[in-house]
Amino acid sequence: MRKCYKSFKIAGATDDIVWGDDLISSKKEPKTLLGILITVTGYQDNTIEVWMGKERIASIYDKLLDTIANTGTTSTMYSTVKQTYIDFDTEIPVGEKIIVGLRCGASATNVYGAYVYTPVETK
Repeated sequence: MRKCYKSFKIAGATDDIVWGDDLISSKKEPKTLLGILITVTGYQDNTIEVWMGKERIASIYDKLLDTIANTGTTSTMYSTVKQTYIDFDTEIPVGEKIIVGLRCGASATNVYGAYVYTPVETK
């Protein structure tokens, strides 16, 4: 099984949802989403949403993810991981897309990530 990666970046906007690049499963290249690598630039009680077609398959508060930012105190160390892996292991139906969105409240942050997927073998 060959793993592939497609990166995305989302620059958040105050009181809005902003979408990153999508991952589309086509008849020519059907895909299985293995997971998503993701990190946020800070904790502001924003929500990361993952959608497949018209169905939201994940809604995750930013505080559950790793951040590349300093946490704000001298007694808290910088993270050495810098990213979170969210496991999905789901086949994307042909013609559907996976897309990640960042829903910000009063304070915008950014998201960096990558879809981890594998092409489905067709015969």
